[in-house]
Amino acid sequence: MSEKAFNNFTLNEGKDLKPISVFFGRNGSGKSAVSAYLQENYKEGMYVFDTNFVERNVRSKATIDGTNLVVGAEHIDRTDSIQQAKTVGSNLEKAIDSDNVRIDSIKKNINALMMAIINDKKESFGTAKIHQKANATRNPENAFKLWKSEISQSVDSSPEYMSINELNADLVLTREELSGLNEVLQDFLINRREGFISAMKNVVLKPGTSVEAAVAGWLEQGLQLHNIDSDDEESEENVKCLFCGSDFVVSDVKESVHERISSEYVSLTKAIGRLKNQIISEKDKIAKFGDLISKELQQEAENNIDEMLGVLTTKLKHTDLPIEIDEKFFLRIENLNAAISDRERHLKEKEKHLILETEKVEGITKQAIGQAIVTNTEITSAIKDLRKLENDKSNDEKSSSLTNKYLVRLNNSSNNLEGFKELMNQMLKSLGMGFCLQFSINNADSFDVVLTDSMERPIGVKSLSEGELRLIAFVKFYLSLFTNYDRAKGQKRASWEFNSDVREIVLDDPITSIDSNNRYFMTNLINKLLHQVLHVYSQQKIEVAIFTHSIYDFHNFAFRIGKQQLERYQIMKNSLSESIMELVPEEQMSNYSDDYRTTFFEIIEFCSINKKRLPETHQYLRYGNQCRFILETHARSNYNISNVTNNSLRKIMECYSIPSKDEEIIVGMLDVINSLSHGISYTWDFVSGISAAEIQNAARVMVWMLYEKDKMHVKAMVPEEKWHDFEQKIKNWEIGVKDV
Repeated sequence: MSEKAFNNFTLNEGKDLKPISVFFGRNGSGKSAVSAYLQENYKEGMYVFDTNFVERNVRSKATIDGTNLVVGAEHIDRTDSIQQAKTVGSNLEKAIDSDNVRIDSIKKNINALMMAIINDKKESFGTAKIHQKANATRNPENAFKLWKSEISQSVDSSPEYMSINELNADLVLTREELSGLNEVLQDFLINRREGFISAMKNVVLKPGTSVEAAVAGWLEQGLQLHNIDSDDEESEENVKCLFCGSDFVVSDVKESVHERISSEYVSLTKAIGRLKNQIISEKDKIAKFGDLISKELQQEAENNIDEMLGVLTTKLKHTDLPIEIDEKFFLRIENLNAAISDRERHLKEKEKHLILETEKVEGITKQAIGQAIVTNTEITSAIKDLRKLENDKSNDEKSSSLTNKYLVRLNNSSNNLEGFKELMNQMLKSLGMGFCLQFSINNADSFDVVLTDSMERPIGVKSLSEGELRLIAFVKFYLSLFTNYDRAKGQKRASWEFNSDVREIVLDDPITSIDSNNRYFMTNLINKLLHQVLHVYSQQKIEVAIFTHSIYDFHNFAFRIGKQQLERYQIMKNSLSESIMELVPEEQMSNYSDDYRTTFFEIIEFCSINKKRLPETHQYLRYGNQCRFILETHARSNYNISNVTNNSLRKIMECYSIPSKDEEIIVGMLDVINSLSHGISYTWDFVSGISAAEIQNAARVMVWMLYEKDKMHVKAMVPEEKWHDFEQKIKNWEIGVKDV
């Protein structure tokens, strides 16, 4: 998955999800991206409850539409009109399918024709850098328009080359010529010219020559002047110079003169040899310039080099001969180098020009492709056929939509909607809502929202709170999943039949803006739905994905569903700000926060009402939901009791230290709060027969039970200034002393 912040993410190594998946993530973590991915890739049989559903079905409407839910064992008879409408709808769907096949074929043909032209022009112009327009297979007409626009694209000037191959060949040749152009003796002329001139002028004696003999004679005369007999073994080695007065060793002076003559000579001859080899190599380079440089300049430079070689040869033979070198001696080589530099500059300008020409050729190629495509009669004819087919398909889709709407009106007759209205109103009343649904005066297929007072005044959908809107929308969504609701006589629980097309159910933040009382109801209804899904899973593969940003709801959704059918995931951002999902281990599901304190105090307030005033108290049925919420939360957190029904009676009696004589009181309390919190799981006759006093008695028993077990816990739920009065009321109830 690569939706939004997800970067090629894979969950469960590509394995299928379990039937029920619950995803938790803070706002901005990536929940919407996962929900969108599921909706896009699993469209068939997809039912989605989210804010858009609330907007479409409730908030934006003046009235509320019903759903095609059959209440009772018998289905509505199919009339001739319904059958005829279905036949028409089926034929239209077949026509649309046929249109899609033909449209797809024409699109592929258009794209193939364009690709043939593109490849032909690319070959003609010798370029591989031009490609078909984006999404040409899906929308070839748009690609046609884009190629047409290439015709009008201006090129600065006509290219000098009409083939990219020819241009590239010239570019390669230019770069080869550039690589072969190097100035002759460049380093020598810059760094060693002065040293060469000085070396040629310098006098260096060759060992063993007459010059060296003359020097030796001078030394002999010096010995005589200093009265030193060279053959006298006893003659002094150390003497004082008669001219400067310095002491010297005769033998050292002789040896020093000889070594100096030898050292200078050797250094000079070696340097001359190295320079001659370099000059010869540079002369060979000149021969490779070919026609790039004037032959005359090349010849003059070669002559100049020959003269240098001649000077070096002479100096090698006569090292004691000073040779004067004029500054203009190297002028012909310098003239050649100037010509090389100028030629190099021109070649670099040509290289830059050829690169610009490459871009021009690509522009001309695109113009040629565009011209060939728009003048191709096969392509233009196919595009006309495509437009006609798409128009026919659009008309078929409109007709299909009208037919489907007609079927909806036939199926959603007022008799059929009566069951929807009854179930919806039962739920609203069990929640303590001050309004209900009545058939609209202007439209028998929809409902007005009216107050439940004696006047039954219409109040309009827009008068409802955000939480009330969302609650009604969810109940409508829930009922829309089923085609049949049947309740056998004398039984509390009903049987439900899912729509045959239901495959995927997505609940995207279903309890946003819901208060604590209605939150508990919706949580139970969602969990009931999950159990219904699992009940039919072997026959009808329905999968459910729930997304929430509430850690409390994350823990309560799918409660008591086994790990074989359920997995919970957390969506988060990693260090690279990429969205990822991780499986949440079971051991991490023990810590969560809730609305416990607020709900507890509402129950305390209800318990404190004088019985004589109870008939004046509206919406008392909702306290049944709240009582079960408080008791189940407390029991689950402290004693690992996950289901506060009579099935857990023994454990409840034991954990809360209830005497056996009070068992009947506890049973009665559990019966009342469970019947109300299950909503439509019980028959309306059973629920509607419970009075406000009975609900208050059940609430008081529950509070008393918690007080007896943990007085400080109950005290913590009551404002400090009210605790003394409320504690006295608990004692005045005398629960456990006598029957309530």
